[in-house]
Amino acid sequence: SGRTTLMGEGLLDQPELLTPHIVGRQVAIVSNTTVA
Repeated sequence: SGRTTLMGEGLLDQPELLTPHIVGRQVAIVSNTTVA
């Protein structure tokens, strides 16, 4: 399975950018103070 990496401010506020990449029932969102 492939992985998609999205980086940028406010991505969680833009579900239309995320939902096309979610094909299963699980997703991982990783953040820290450097990228957040």
